[in-house]
Amino acid sequence: MPFDAWPAVDQDAWNCATSPGTALLDAGPGAHWRHATKTRYRQAYGAWLAFRAAHGGLDPNTTPEERITRDDVQAYIEHLRARDLSSRTVATYLQAIHNTFWAIAPETDWSWLKQIVNFLVRNAAPAQIDQSRIHPIDEVYAAALKLMDRAERMTPKRPFHDSIWFRDGLMVAVAAATALRRRNLALLEPGRHLIRQADGWYLAIPGEEVKNHLPIEGWLPRSLTPYLDRYLEQHRPRLLQGRHSSLLWVNQYGEPLSINSISDRFLKVTTRLGYPMKPHDMRRSAATTIAELRPDLAPIIGPFLGHRGPHTSERHYNKAQMLVSVRRHTETVMARKNGLRHIDSVAF
Repeated sequence: MPFDAWPAVDQDAWNCATSPGTALLDAGPGAHWRHATKTRYRQAYGAWLAFRAAHGGLDPNTTPEERITRDDVQAYIEHLRARDLSSRTVATYLQAIHNTFWAIAPETDWSWLKQIVNFLVRNAAPAQIDQSRIHPIDEVYAAALKLMDRAERMTPKRPFHDSIWFRDGLMVAVAAATALRRRNLALLEPGRHLIRQADGWYLAIPGEEVKNHLPIEGWLPRSLTPYLDRYLEQHRPRLLQGRHSSLLWVNQYGEPLSINSISDRFLKVTTRLGYPMKPHDMRRSAATTIAELRPDLAPIIGPFLGHRGPHTSERHYNKAQMLVSVRRHTETVMARKNGLRHIDSVAF
């Protein structure tokens, strides 16, 4: 349900919950939510209102907290499951709804709803990770550099084709070197997030722009310096065609690339390189590569990926032991297969 179609009482409650406050009024409980979080919660709550309206339970004369019961929540869970949504998605929907109700009616006891959400989260099936999209990050980085080299030697078949491929190679190389989340990668701004120093390029993203509020700072690899210089001095101005954009990544029409466009280009380019990956796969691959090549550096995986603790890194990203096991199994099978071929040739 679009925000303008919400009952007036719900609109007022949302506006109060997300208000930044004034000198006379305190900020709302949801004032600290990021834009993406507000959008997700607003959409989840709008879906809840649409469900209630379809089932005759959206009385505009009642407050939001008066319109939700355990039976309502159970019916909504069954409604979501009937849409063939994964258990994780259902849990995410309910978590967003709980957080929204907590913000718009903070004086209400929502412990019962929190218990339901916790149950859904605990029993949600783990997300399936496509292991075919985990690759040695050093190889991906090297391939991206080679792509930029080829782009500058090529005779473009279409206008700006060489600059587009150079941009895409640089995008993959930066992602491989930094393991940035997709949103942070897409919203990079030269001069603000990327700062040119005498020794190279320094990356600095303030905590308020990062998912977990932890700032990201560090030097980019020196091998990337000449490529980033050439992109900003030659290829990006060509793509801009006289237009202005504060963002690093732009298309051939001088417009900034959207987050979804970057994901699409990313998969297309990495597939062309022989390492099909999405931006988030870079994070898994980086963690796996660190753990596989330098097990002694495994403790840095969490800080490198911007995690507050080691559990997320170990559970979702560190696939090194599994990949090593698979590789050893494959090598054993191939060795035995080659041995059998040798025996066959000798015996017969």
